[in-house]
Amino acid sequence: MDYYVKNFIPHGQLETPSSKSYAHRFLIVAFMNNKPVTIKDIVFSDDIKTTINALKVMGAKFKVGKDYVKFIKRKTVKAPLIIKVNESATTLRLLIPLASYIFGRVKFVGSKTLFSRPLDIYEEILTDQHVKYEKGEDFIEIFENFPLINYEIKGDISSQFASGLILLAAYSKKAFKVNVIPPFESYNYFEMTLHVLDLFGYQINKNKYCFTYSHKIENELTDFDVETDFSLLANFAVLSALRGNVSFKVDNIFSVQGDVEIFNILKSIGAKIEYPDNSVSIKRAEILKPFQVDIKNIIDLGPILFVLAALIPGKSTIKNARRLKMKESDRLKSMITELSKIGVKAKLIRDTVYIEGQESYKIDQVTFETYNDHRIAMALTILGMFIDGQVTVKDINCVTKSYPNFIKDLESLNKWN
Repeated sequence: MDYYVKNFIPHGQLETPSSKSYAHRFLIVAFMNNKPVTIKDIVFSDDIKTTINALKVMGAKFKVGKDYVKFIKRKTVKAPLIIKVNESATTLRLLIPLASYIFGRVKFVGSKTLFSRPLDIYEEILTDQHVKYEKGEDFIEIFENFPLINYEIKGDISSQFASGLILLAAYSKKAFKVNVIPPFESYNYFEMTLHVLDLFGYQINKNKYCFTYSHKIENELTDFDVETDFSLLANFAVLSALRGNVSFKVDNIFSVQGDVEIFNILKSIGAKIEYPDNSVSIKRAEILKPFQVDIKNIIDLGPILFVLAALIPGKSTIKNARRLKMKESDRLKSMITELSKIGVKAKLIRDTVYIEGQESYKIDQVTFETYNDHRIAMALTILGMFIDGQVTVKDINCVTKSYPNFIKDLESLNKWN
């Protein structure tokens, strides 16, 4: 479906969806823990449905409600298993060690786009330990149990590999080392994994970037709430900072999510930000100031920060953007290509992007491609609201990967609709 962008001044209050990254981890650790537990405030995005279905194949029994999932028990299933991971890199990377350790023979099947993204770290482990596996353009099949050894892995590709290995340690209750060679980029996402493990009683020892399973504490917790997703909220936060007055319901402003940094970035451009009870209020900056930001640990904010830079007069700088190439699309290439359609000057030098922006753009008509990338689609929709002309965002449906109600929530801020 194509979306024709409406131009309006946003106003009101918005309750943005809960964290997809946290939800993945709650579901997987509930499976590991194998005791009844309810996970509340879940948004059933495509990726979360993928993880639920993957865990069902692995033996999980769930009761699924409107906005919650109750894990009931884990039943015994026999290998070989075929697990569909569709477009979800998180599902694939978190489950490869766990599923192949438990079942011995597992085949993960997904899109060609997903399997073009890095799996090198797991492949190197399997190769070094002489574990038989086969990888094709849309699958990886592992024929033996994932090894329980001391691991030393690179930290500059994706934190999901470290998360997958520490989940294996907790499930197996083996005190092998997961040693991450710095720089450990997107470390905040790994912290989310440790946080969820801790909530379920799994204790992990930390020594700089070396992690080992310690022991498990039994607790009586039977339900958990999934907190706000700040990477998704960021799209509307940028919109409000540039035009409007919107407040957002949030449940943990001190979250370990790295993307909570969006508020500091918006303060730096001059936006007015206040924190009333359980919410954040953002008002338009009177004078917009260019910014410099390092996105090494907030890589998912990349697309919307490109848009923010394009809408501020002057030159903004986005550093450590290299890993944008390894997402659902090559987000570096995608964003620079789409911004050029309206005359934005964006230059990539090594892994730093320099963008010269202005407050608005005038063009008769423009059609933005989304590259089947949910974050590209959301960011370009926000950009479209600052273009004087007909703006079409192609294939907007890809936002269902993380935010099924994105358009509905956006239009709810149009009080004159």
